[in-house]
Amino acid sequence: MSEEISFILEALKKVDLLSSMKVKFLQDMPDFNFKDIGVESPKKDEIKEIGSWLAVDLASKEAVEPLVSEFEGELYSYLNKEKLAGQFQLTPLPADFYHRMRMYFKLKRPQETEKAKIYATDLITLRVNKITLLAVQGIGHEKVRPLLTPEEMFFFMEVKGLIDAWRSGVMEYGVHSV
Repeated sequence: MSEEISFILEALKKVDLLSSMKVKFLQDMPDFNFKDIGVESPKKDEIKEIGSWLAVDLASKEAVEPLVSEFEGELYSYLNKEKLAGQFQLTPLPADFYHRMRMYFKLKRPQETEKAKIYATDLITLRVNKITLLAVQGIGHEKVRPLLTPEEMFFFMEVKGLIDAWRSGVMEYGVHSV
């Protein structure tokens, strides 16, 4: 993987922590105040949307339960749609799909995610194969952009760039008769 794509994927993971998510408070809590961000005295069983960075920290202390459980069903639905679309057609995923997937795996216990990991692996494998085929076919990025997440768009551009460079190199020398 190129340094550029590694950097971009790492930046996207950091953006994950800047987003927000819904949590259920498992106990009464005092006010949270961080500069311009405030959460007023959440009560036990209250559902609030808070920063993902705070949700991860409070979940590790068993003070909140992140509301990510519906993601497994959503993942299964996207996998089935992708399978039904056929070998050469991509179905669109929401732009925040991989963010929500990362948060799901980060916040759930490993034994609770076994089926979801299988679904995620299958979906990623299907999409990587289809994205690679589109790159080989020389499809322009403007045509695939609406179907790809930001992470997939970076992957597509990287693969397409490698294929285009390889084709240019091969065609530059061609076959010469003696």
